[in-house]
Amino acid sequence: MNKKDLLPILFAAGLTFLVTKPVDAHHAFSAEFDAEQPIELKGVVTKLELVNPHSWLYLDVKQPDGNPANWGFEFGAPFSLKQKGITKASLPIGSEVTVQGFRAKNGKNFGYAVTTILSDAARSKPAARRMHRAPKKTRRSNQNLTRKQRSSFLKTKPTQRPTLPQTVLLLASSVLLLALAAHNVNAATQKIPRLANGKPDFSGIWQTTSAADYDLEPHSNRKDAPPSAGVVEGFYLPYLPKALEQKQKNFAERDKLDPALKGYTLGVPRGIYYPEPFQIFQRKQDLTLVHQFGHSVRTIHTDGTGHPKDPYDWWLGDSRAHWEGDSLVVDVKHFNDKTWFDRAGNFHSDALHVVETWTFLDPNTIEYKAHIEDPNVFSKPWDLSVMLYRHREKNFQLIEDYRFTLDYDEHYPPKPDGK
Repeated sequence: MNKKDLLPILFAAGLTFLVTKPVDAHHAFSAEFDAEQPIELKGVVTKLELVNPHSWLYLDVKQPDGNPANWGFEFGAPFSLKQKGITKASLPIGSEVTVQGFRAKNGKNFGYAVTTILSDAARSKPAARRMHRAPKKTRRSNQNLTRKQRSSFLKTKPTQRPTLPQTVLLLASSVLLLALAAHNVNAATQKIPRLANGKPDFSGIWQTTSAADYDLEPHSNRKDAPPSAGVVEGFYLPYLPKALEQKQKNFAERDKLDPALKGYTLGVPRGIYYPEPFQIFQRKQDLTLVHQFGHSVRTIHTDGTGHPKDPYDWWLGDSRAHWEGDSLVVDVKHFNDKTWFDRAGNFHSDALHVVETWTFLDPNTIEYKAHIEDPNVFSKPWDLSVMLYRHREKNFQLIEDYRFTLDYDEHYPPKPDGK
């Protein structure tokens, strides 16, 4: 089975590198590592092995008793690392790093590195800054120079500072480029659809292409989900210990417990990134969201009214919004606890509080962000973001998708003989 791994990310000396591992035929991520056991360890590098098909990073991690324990982390493929300018000099022995990833299923001191962060001390070392070599073509051409040519090349005078007229010209060019960039941004903003009152008009049929509904957090491929890097800022949800236990139980029985499988209302924010379209009808005083799944209807009030003082707990909460420039900011609360965030069992309590931000990136693309708080489940607030795309296909429309009625279809319409 081919392996579609996550993208390990290496941060070093202020530069960001994406390191993709090659397709590996002899084992899969899920066979060796546990996507349900994220780990974060800080330690000192003891060895870096750049060998095919996997590189390995080893570090000593200080234990509670003060003694070090050596951990090994599967890293990017050497070829991919080299393409990004990453060599052994990038992670010198003795440098301090923090590794975030997943633990091995066998419980030993091994893991899969998703993120490796060098400490500030390590970044200051010259070896950590030598990230790139001269292109091969340049090195070969230098070798073909005669001794006299190489001598002349080495004695070339350093580049002189620009004269005053040159400096003025450079500044003028920079100002012009900035003005053109600002003009392009303003032009894109002016093109977005607007209501008669000048506010952005989000009316239309929208849908995400993300895999957020399968699992908000990074995960490898599994039988019921494609792999994904996740949509959560910081990668993982900050569960309280008891809540994490419940999440793990939900995951284990997700094929039975997921409310969506029962046809229930998806809730907020799940209804936005569920892989079915929804339609927005917008007026000055409100937005009405109609979801294809379950045909749920949600109203976002933009008339300046506040949340009810003696509310019920709703499946979709109560939504009150205001404008911040061209962004719609929606405060949503008064939920019940009957919905999940995704198919992986990520859940909430009735203390859930969501703050959404809707912003046009262009006339047919919305950036959707959600800030989540729930002190009964999470140790701190967290954020997610997805892109929404306008459906522009000819004659595209919502088609009612009622799941909970399917078990009763055989009884309707009633038969004349009552059978």
